[in-house]
Amino acid sequence: MISSNIALPLVYDAFSLGMGLYQAMNPVQWGIFDSSRNPIYSPSNLTFIASSTRLSTAAMEYHKEARVSDFPVERGSFASYNKVEIPSQSIVVLCLSGSASDRAGFLKKLDAAAASTDLYSVVTPEATYINHTIERYNYSRRNSQGATLLTVEIFLKQVRQLTAPTSSTKSTGAAAPVNTGNVAGSPASPTTTATAQGLLQSDGGF
Repeated sequence: MISSNIALPLVYDAFSLGMGLYQAMNPVQWGIFDSSRNPIYSPSNLTFIASSTRLSTAAMEYHKEARVSDFPVERGSFASYNKVEIPSQSIVVLCLSGSASDRAGFLKKLDAAAASTDLYSVVTPEATYINHTIERYNYSRRNSQGATLLTVEIFLKQVRQLTAPTSSTKSTGAAAPVNTGNVAGSPASPTTTATAQGLLQSDGGF
């Protein structure tokens, strides 16, 4: 019979091993993805010359804000009358450890993404934030972190897409035109004919 003080560590080790295998088979996605669900810079694009070449998400921040407009009332107090939601902002920190060509390709990809109007999604295990564009980025390299490690901060801002309302100039109560046929003209009266002939003769006509 196995005592309880021996069985518990065995159960814990088995659970840890099972969780490790599950996480390896079902990796959690972090990072920035385009409209086709492709990462902004796929690790498959790296040369993997060295075994330490890798791209990972080091940190992520999300900021959501809503501003309340107010106006002064009596006795110096304020009354709120409107609330406006501000586009959200995200900061994603990516770390790339690899060769000089890998780092150059990564920065080139970021330059193109920052200059374009493409929209990206910031993906986390808890939520996905869509319709974000890259406003700016900065990167750093420090000797304390290794000469080949590139740390990049990417700043994204939400882009709200609105559908323009369409309007019709046709009135809902307007009736469709009805064809009533040709209208026959009435013959001119003798008085009208005589008056017209008199005007022509006075002007030097017939």
